[in-house]
Amino acid sequence: MSYKATTINKAISYFILAFVFVSLIFRYQLRMPNAGYYATLANLLLAAITLGFALKVLINKKNIHVKSKLDIPFALFSIAIFIGLINGYFRFGITQDYLNDARYFYPFLLFFIVTSTSEIYMDVRKFTKKMITLLLLSSLIVATYTIFASLLHFDHPLDISSPWDLKLIELEGFTRVATLAPEGILLITPCVIFGLLHVKKLSLVKGCFLLALNMLALVVTFTRLLVVGVVISIILYFIIVALKGHISAIAKVLLAISLVFVFTQAFFSHYGAFAGNLVMLRFEPLFNAQSVYDIGSAEHRIEESKAFLNVFQESPSLGTGLGTTVTFYSTIFHGYVKRGNWHNAYSMLLGKLGLLGFLSFILILISLFSESIFVFRKSQDLNSKLFAIVSIVIIASLTITSFGESDLISLDLTPFFIVLAGLIGLYASKLRASEEVGHGL
Repeated sequence: MSYKATTINKAISYFILAFVFVSLIFRYQLRMPNAGYYATLANLLLAAITLGFALKVLINKKNIHVKSKLDIPFALFSIAIFIGLINGYFRFGITQDYLNDARYFYPFLLFFIVTSTSEIYMDVRKFTKKMITLLLLSSLIVATYTIFASLLHFDHPLDISSPWDLKLIELEGFTRVATLAPEGILLITPCVIFGLLHVKKLSLVKGCFLLALNMLALVVTFTRLLVVGVVISIILYFIIVALKGHISAIAKVLLAISLVFVFTQAFFSHYGAFAGNLVMLRFEPLFNAQSVYDIGSAEHRIEESKAFLNVFQESPSLGTGLGTTVTFYSTIFHGYVKRGNWHNAYSMLLGKLGLLGFLSFILILISLFSESIFVFRKSQDLNSKLFAIVSIVIIASLTITSFGESDLISLDLTPFFIVLAGLIGLYASKLRASEEVGHGL
């Protein structure tokens, strides 16, 4: 059965790619308070177009919907979001916190747009290739910006008041820019590059260059969870590839990492710093109880999570809705603070969307792992296998880091995560369809 791609279908597929690109590059800046009117306008425009395309997909009979094991989890989570919108409206009204929460959740509509657009279904590999290209371009832009922002000491949009930040600026010559750039992309890029090196879609020189930029940017963000997430993703990638016997691919990746390490150290040595020391400065407080200032960051997040769990106890089944804020004692600010955003994605889901939102989201993660493993095991195409491996590695690392930095529900990574889930659903559906045809013959 064939499907004729229409102009609107092409427009939808290009919009999805543009949405992912804009999110990875610009939407983090649009959340800043000084963006004001333009941030609100841009987000309303994106939301309106997304909703419009979603409705177009639902009512257009020429479109298809490709069934996968991800449908029910996403449908349940969409219901939880809808209930959260209504619940939050009646509890708090249309506040700034309510609108901020809505911005984080409406991109989940992209899943059904991806799996119901015939243009993408007809050539899912071509669409995947375009998305990977945009991902690498986004990584190049973000990494370059992050490095220059650190070296040139760009103005920090938030208050730098902790002694640790000041110490880094004074002694190491680098400004922490974790809140200036959408650093989440630095976590997912390395394994994408490894996969491209494996299938020879990227030369070793280009791969090393992109990895080097990614590594430099990663170090100057001084974000512990990013470093942990990248290490986890690399280890998982090695394990999976080794189990499949692709020793030559591992050797190529190790060579690339070695070259990147040498280049990275040469870069920092030029500025009188040692990359390893910069990383250890950030991790040292975890092993030194005397560093009470930076340990306060972890305690701050723990108290924030506890506050959301207390909210969850008020309304366990459906949560208290979007727009929910919590008040807790912060060891960073040495006083009570009010927060509507979050660091722990799971405690936030329990507090705002209750068990329905939390369990349906966990079901999304489980189903995504299951479908990725299915594609990895059943596909005879090396490109599809590697796409599944990269998906498994990315989702595993994001699942872990979301305990301390809400990467899975964020302005920059959520659209990418949703489109990735949609593509895995399409790959798995096509494989099942081919198996059924084979059995029928």
